[in-house]
Amino acid sequence: MNGFHITAVGWVLTFNSLGLSRQAGNELSRLWTDLLQARAEDMEGVDPLARLLWPRSVKLSDKTTQALGALVNRMATLSPERFSSQALHRRRDHWALQIVFGLLLWVLTAECLPHTWPLVKGVVTTLFLMSVGVLVPTVTLWRAAIAAKYFSTKRILKERPLGST
Repeated sequence: MNGFHITAVGWVLTFNSLGLSRQAGNELSRLWTDLLQARAEDMEGVDPLARLLWPRSVKLSDKTTQALGALVNRMATLSPERFSSQALHRRRDHWALQIVFGLLLWVLTAECLPHTWPLVKGVVTTLFLMSVGVLVPTVTLWRAAIAAKYFSTKRILKERPLGST
C-alpha cells in the first residue's frame, strides 16, 4: 500500500458520498481525517525531495495502513453495493471496457470513414480523447479495488454497527 491507494480511496469516497446518510458521512469523515493525519506524520520523516517529486509512492507506515484499513472496511460495511471489493472491481471493469470500446471506435472511424468528409478529423480526435479520458476513473477504481481486496482479506479492524465507537 502507498499514497496512490489513499488518493484512490479518497476519490471513490468523494464521488459516492451523496448517497450516504448523515451519520455514515460523519463517521467516514472522521476516519478520513484520521487517515490524513497519520499520512501527514508519515511524510514528516520523508526526504523533502521525495516528498516533492513522488509523495504518493512513499510506503505507508503501520499506523497509516491501519487507518486506511479502518476507512476501507467501514466503507464496505456501510455500503457494500458501492464500496466492497467486488463492487469496485465491477465498476473498474466497466470503465476498462469503455476504454476498449472507445479505442476500437477510434480505430474504426479513422480507418473506415473517408478522410474527405469534413467532420471525420474532429470525430476521430474526439473518440480518442474520450477513450483516454476514461483512464483516470479506471486507474482510480483499480487502486481502490486493490485496497478494498487487501483489507477485506486482512480485516484489520472488526466490523461494528453504525453509531458505535
